[in-house]
Amino acid sequence: MKKLVVAMGISLLIPEVYSAEPSMPPVLVSGWHDNLDSNSPKNPFRTAPSSESHVEVITREQIEELHATNIFEVMNTASGVVSTLGSRKGGFGGLMIRGDSNFRWIVDGAYLQPDMASRILAALPVFSIQEIKIVRGSSSLTLGPMVGSATASGAPVDGFVVVETRKPRKDEVQLRGSAGTYNTYQADLWGGKVMTDQDLKAYVAGLVFKNSTDGPNETVYNSLTYNAGSQTGGGLIKGGMQAYGLNIDVMGYVARGTSQIQNYNKSFSSTTAPGNWNVNPSDNDLFILNATKSWDETNTTLASISGNTSYQNLNTPKTLAAPAASYSNNNENNFMNLKHVFAKDTYRVTLGADYLHWNNPTGMNYYEGVQREESTTGLFTQLEKSFLDKDLNFDVSYRQDQVKVQHGLDSYFGGQAGQRNASLQYSNRTLNPAKFYTLGAQYRVMPETKVNARYGGANQSPQNVTPMPGVTLGNDQQTKIEFGVEQKVSPLLNPAVNYFSRQVTNEKILGGYNRLSGTPVRNCSLPESSVIGQTTGIYAACYNQSDTNRSGIEYSTQGVFAERSNYRASWTNFTTLSGAYTSLITPRNIGDFTFAHGIDKFTITGSVKYVAQYYGITATSTVPTVKIGNFTNFDAGISYDMLVDSVALTTTLYGKNLSNIKYQTTTGIQDWGRVFGVEVIARFQ
Repeated sequence: MKKLVVAMGISLLIPEVYSAEPSMPPVLVSGWHDNLDSNSPKNPFRTAPSSESHVEVITREQIEELHATNIFEVMNTASGVVSTLGSRKGGFGGLMIRGDSNFRWIVDGAYLQPDMASRILAALPVFSIQEIKIVRGSSSLTLGPMVGSATASGAPVDGFVVVETRKPRKDEVQLRGSAGTYNTYQADLWGGKVMTDQDLKAYVAGLVFKNSTDGPNETVYNSLTYNAGSQTGGGLIKGGMQAYGLNIDVMGYVARGTSQIQNYNKSFSSTTAPGNWNVNPSDNDLFILNATKSWDETNTTLASISGNTSYQNLNTPKTLAAPAASYSNNNENNFMNLKHVFAKDTYRVTLGADYLHWNNPTGMNYYEGVQREESTTGLFTQLEKSFLDKDLNFDVSYRQDQVKVQHGLDSYFGGQAGQRNASLQYSNRTLNPAKFYTLGAQYRVMPETKVNARYGGANQSPQNVTPMPGVTLGNDQQTKIEFGVEQKVSPLLNPAVNYFSRQVTNEKILGGYNRLSGTPVRNCSLPESSVIGQTTGIYAACYNQSDTNRSGIEYSTQGVFAERSNYRASWTNFTTLSGAYTSLITPRNIGDFTFAHGIDKFTITGSVKYVAQYYGITATSTVPTVKIGNFTNFDAGISYDMLVDSVALTTTLYGKNLSNIKYQTTTGIQDWGRVFGVEVIARFQ
């Protein structure tokens, strides 16, 4: 703590000439490139106007006010979002958005495979992010495959989180350094240059970074500590040009590091202790090429090609039950997206296709040693039409995804040693097409009043999945309804009310197991508790199905109450939770509040997060019985701005989880508690 106070004091004592620019309300477009403009045909992540109530944007300005150490902390401030702490083999963090966790991540056009996404994103520096766009519900059919992956028949994707990395506004260099509790240090150097002449615009930007933390050293399970340390370093470089209607952007990102996997406490298991697992090395690479060609005033073609790799070793220690082991967790993921936009007068037509190929040659996450590989081909179209001087807008979309599994397993998910047996593996299986469709409308009732409505559906059929006795498994059919009203009252008050409903018919849930080796056990009569921990034998999962409904209302408002002051507040309430433990595993209420207030040279920031109680599973049961959630988290910071020899300095002293609650959003994985830190950002003009 003394180090933090000294660092803060040094900045305050430096002689300065204060000339800080006033902070402006959040904007959606930054930089010379217009691909973030929601109306631009060059925007590859554009959603229809009827999606406005269900798409949330977190800007660079808002990100800086949060002083977050990773992207999951940033996401935790969004409406209806719960950032779930990293579980054991699964990774380093995740999200639950309006109760759904089946989201996909897109970074600068690269579609990340879910098994590797959290490990890549945990290392991505927050300082490199320009904008985060949360696309919920049925608003995202043109962005990428909507079919699930790495499962026997998939499950419809519930939306996307689109991350755009920074582009320079002008020639600039920025340096960021931070130090915090538990020997947590971060250092980032970012710079960019813009080049323009009569016919050409171009830019180049780059970032280098180094992060490290020891994590808490207090015990969570007898003598075992949190085991949450990590070290990561790397860099990002990107560039682009715009000339004669052609835009090209390229990006390369490299991260090298190691990471411990946080130990669980006794709420997850009171009989089996965790074991100080770690990932070493944890190496991630990401390469992206995006191109846009405007042929004339009405025709634009967009193309994106990306590849990312993850080379990692999961290391487990020696225990009484098993020797020390090291498992390769290597992944390769390639994605291509091609679309053409015809926009003229009151019409906009989008046609496109994409291709995703994922290869996990070494296995990972309970499938160690088993290769999994699959490719997904998608076709999509979207038609938009406006009336009444664009006050009334309609849209309709359709998408069809076809999955071919080159190497897979006959199981919806892993978790048992027996699932690795070769008798359950298969190859070259083409799954039935998954179909998705949406209808949307927006009406501007008055100049400052909008009404948005959307309807979406999905249909997928299961293949080669064993049902429980007496059960005939039907198609997974998903219906989503979204309705929202937005009203701009004043700069201070901009309320919105949104209704959302996600209903699934025949959603699959685990029912039991058959044992296929030794003394066979049939009729799916083995419970999960009889299978967990078995290191020999062959077990095949069996499934029930049920209808689920997750519906609710989201209230939000935001505004500016002074020249350098803004706020945002939201409350998500689930009015209906039914089917397949839905009411147990979903927090019924989620509240969020963030603000920033400038006073002379100082800026005070803060955030409040409330998550109601819900339940998680233990190591020996699939029935949610452990109370988790049920917390209110407080973060706060105070910043001081100064100008020293044309260098703008912002020094911030911040605290997180000020109430010091060791809450859980995943069973057994508890928060670190209260932490303090100091951050200094230098902007060189």
